[in-house]
Amino acid sequence: MVTGIIKGPTGKINVSSVDIDANTGDVSIDSATGSITLGATLTDGQTLKLGKNGATEMIFTPHGTAGSEKISLTNTSGTAANAIEIVSSAGSITLSASGNITLTGLPTSDPGSEGALYNDSGTIKISAGGLPLG
Repeated sequence: MVTGIIKGPTGKINVSSVDIDANTGDVSIDSATGSITLGATLTDGQTLKLGKNGATEMIFTPHGTAGSEKISLTNTSGTAANAIEIVSSAGSITLSASGNITLTGLPTSDPGSEGALYNDSGTIKISAGGLPLG
């Protein structure tokens, strides 16, 4: 089924939606010289989902009410040390929030892994690595 607005070499073809199924292979979207935009006109309250539901999934949910606008990144059952990994190889990472930043599930004693956070009686600490003292 092909519906929606599809741009081709001769212009646009107007249709109401697009359904692309790849039953036996990958679907690739590439751009050598321009941007790729997905969901730029997504209606408030609707979602843009990337990934398999119940596995690894990112969901963008725009909304007309600021308190209902959300982005979620979920790894449902991954147990690797880097089940969700954010890497900046040459620059920094900025985390900015006008409200709280909440960390749940932190260990309550030094895990002995360099750089790992832990909650020592309400004080967030960073492990130096090696075996915990004490």
